Amino acid sequence: MFTILADETLNSLTKEQLCLCIRFVKNNTVKERFLKFIDVVHLTELQFILLVFNINKHYGLQELKLIGLVQLLGRDKKNDDHW
Repeated sequence: MFTILADETLNSLTKEQLCLCIRFVKNNTVKERFLKFIDVVHLTELQFILLVFNINKHYGLQELKLIGLVQLLGRDKKNDDHW
């Protein structure tokens, strides 16, 4: 079982990026690993969901074991369906 963590961040060039990490338990210890940064301009909820499925496929993760998805919204809070 695992959880995917997604957070918007700015790189040194003030370019919006999505930081993706995975959190899981191994030997009764919570582990967290960085997966990748993804450049984003506007990412809709549907695009985000498809991105998560593609990440699962790329890293060989099983969607049925995905028990959580944490989205930390970025600066644009006027429109909840965009990052």
